[in-house]
Amino acid sequence: MNRSQQALAEGILFTDMYQLTMAQLYFRMGLHERPAQFDHFFRSYPDYGDHKAGYAINAGLAWLLDWMATAAFGAAEIDYLRSTIGSTPASTTLSPMYIQTVFGEDQDILDEI
Repeated sequence: MNRSQQALAEGILFTDMYQLTMAQLYFRMGLHERPAQFDHFFRSYPDYGDHKAGYAINAGLAWLLDWMATAAFGAAEIDYLRSTIGSTPASTTLSPMYIQTVFGEDQDILDEI
């Protein structure tokens, strides 16, 4: 994998088609206009029998926050999404309306779909 392929794979498309189609469903249902909250949780502190640990360690959160601050759809990501249209079942195809909303009002993109 070369650097540009790695950047594409680890960027905003670091997800799967299920997540993209669920986002499209949220858009269709108007849920994209509502505030969202993301939670991070764990079930419980480790229980060692005689005592229960009173702390937890999270690793990788700095990387995640950095990624979230810089992840964006660019030309390469849009090109990739366009290449998937027609190659997946109809139920998972992204609609032109959704792409227009997510990627802006770029008529060239819509004309090619």
